[in-house]
Amino acid sequence: MSTTQSGAVFELKPLGLADLLDVVWRMYKAHIGRFLGIAAVVYLPLGVLQIAAAALMMQGWDMASPTPAFSDYNLIGLGFFVIVIFLFWAAIPVMQAAIAKAVSEYYLGSEPTLGGVYRFALHRWPSLLGVAILTALIGAGVCGLVMVPAVALFAGMGVMAEDVGPSMWAVAALGGLLLALVAVNLWIAVVVRLFCAALAVVLEDRGAIDALLRSWNLTQGRFWPTLVTLGILWLLVSVLTAIVVWPFQIPAYVTDYVPENVEQSILSALSITAQLLFQPLHIVGTVLLYYDLRIRKEGFDLTMMAEAINEPGLAEQVPERRPAEALYGGEAEEPAGAEPASGAPPGEQSPSWPTAGDTDDPADTDWPSRP
Repeated sequence: MSTTQSGAVFELKPLGLADLLDVVWRMYKAHIGRFLGIAAVVYLPLGVLQIAAAALMMQGWDMASPTPAFSDYNLIGLGFFVIVIFLFWAAIPVMQAAIAKAVSEYYLGSEPTLGGVYRFALHRWPSLLGVAILTALIGAGVCGLVMVPAVALFAGMGVMAEDVGPSMWAVAALGGLLLALVAVNLWIAVVVRLFCAALAVVLEDRGAIDALLRSWNLTQGRFWPTLVTLGILWLLVSVLTAIVVWPFQIPAYVTDYVPENVEQSILSALSITAQLLFQPLHIVGTVLLYYDLRIRKEGFDLTMMAEAINEPGLAEQVPERRPAEALYGGEAEEPAGAEPASGAPPGEQSPSWPTAGDTDDPADTDWPSRP
């Protein structure tokens, strides 16, 4: 592994929630120019197209009119807008992969380049799209299975509408609401368990199905910490985005002085700007969370240290780590019966190294450092 920042790999360690957020912010702030440059490759051209599509879609549209009607310009703009959304859907995974690659290189001590990270990401584009499609299908399938009883119940009650009283409809509505809540929670669970599938494609060069299985295994036993971290990252980005968009959005909705096409163009521009600024912050957080999972469960930090000192064979001696029992903040535990890290035989303690306070002569403080 090539490094340009001396000793960077030796900072790898399990991170508590506060520590992870601190590292996320420091890395984002230190390399914001590079992150924004990577994001701008996708957001600037497609953002301009989205602004134009929004303006065309709302051309001559009067929301205050009791009978607003679509013109040919509106229909063309709507079709154009759908195409732009599809282009975003196809291009965003490449941009996210490029930023993830840059974050990974900074975290592990290398110096990424704009062309290098995009060449790397484009090579994995098909697998990234596969992960996105499969994740959406799995989430939709899980939610659909849960909602089948509710649909069947309402369909049956509709057939027997004449014999169903208000109390039965109320019970059915409550049951449908509960099933909807279950479906939403299952969808969230799927998203959390599969969140690092795309990162496994980018950083481990896995195929789509293999990456989904990899993410499922990595997050096993770490569901709640992962959910909390992803939730806080989402909340942070949402609040920052709202700070950018809402100062114009709220006045625009309560006044009629701005034409609809101008209003939508400005809102689209602000939304694109917010995504350009804060999407990298979210990706930094997810990449560091992915490495935290690998450090806790696979001893990834020790493996990188072994490679950094040109002793890759030592990586084979790293015992697999178990998830820390505490929600956050604890060092990952080693399996029972594992040999001491110092290499001392089982049952023997590694030698303690003297410090200045252990010497008989207070002036004698030049003890050798531990190898």
